[in-house]
Amino acid sequence: MAPETPTTETRTLPVGTYKYPQQGLPPISFSDFEVGPLPDGPWQLTIDDAEIERWARLFDDDPAEALAARVAPPDILYYPGMNLPAPKRDYDGPMSRYWAEYLGPLPIGEPVELTGAITEKFLRRGRGGMTFELVARAGGAVVQRHWRRFALRLAEGEADGWEERGSDPRPPEPAADAERFGPRLMECTQARYDDFEGPGERTGHTSLEAAHEGGHPTTTAQGALSYGLLTRLMHDHFGERFTQSGTIDVRLVRTVYEGELLTAHGALLEERAGRVHCRIWAENRAGEPVTTGVASVPLDH
Repeated sequence: MAPETPTTETRTLPVGTYKYPQQGLPPISFSDFEVGPLPDGPWQLTIDDAEIERWARLFDDDPAEALAARVAPPDILYYPGMNLPAPKRDYDGPMSRYWAEYLGPLPIGEPVELTGAITEKFLRRGRGGMTFELVARAGGAVVQRHWRRFALRLAEGEADGWEERGSDPRPPEPAADAERFGPRLMECTQARYDDFEGPGERTGHTSLEAAHEGGHPTTTAQGALSYGLLTRLMHDHFGERFTQSGTIDVRLVRTVYEGELLTAHGALLEERAGRVHCRIWAENRAGEPVTTGVASVPLDH
């Protein structure tokens, strides 16, 4: 269920990277938030033409075509979702799962209101798990819900009273003779990482030193890049049926390093409950899956 809209003053997000400054605060702790609506908000943003052009270039789309559509790509709300627990917005631990419902067009040049909530907390493999929800409204109507799950470090005593949860079920595999679509490719370059992250950010995505501190041999791709690649794979095949009435649910299963080539694939699974269900995945040069999941669109009558 969508969280109730908080009664506090609406806060405005800038266009561009949509980043809200971290202000030197430590990463989010498992005990910082309780399940329920986030205390601050709602947020409001207006997606402008410059951001549409930037987002198109990030994913190798034609900026002119993106502008002509007059509807923003739904994954452009990735960073606004990071801002929901601001000013503490540094999740620190990796994002393990991202899922969304696209319920209507996301307008350009008109206010979009965002509210957020913590929908669950749990333990898994010695770390804290927390799921953040975003609800986006345009013209009073809900146009998107999405959720992101992060692993958070646990301080001493934070795990007391919480039970361990097992792994989520794996996405189903397509039949050998299933209809397939794709591929769609993406070069994982440092320039792309830097453009996606925005100026002034020192993370394992933008700084080789920070990547080494995190135990990685080189900089790592943001999870939203493979998520965005799969979003575009679905849009390539299904068009607005996906971006305005689709669902997507992906898990990030392997780190992607600078210099890698990602290849996205899709395959039809079944028609059920008035929808076409698909298996989607992105793999590296070695053919290893890095992001896997499922997506759906309504049947085309």
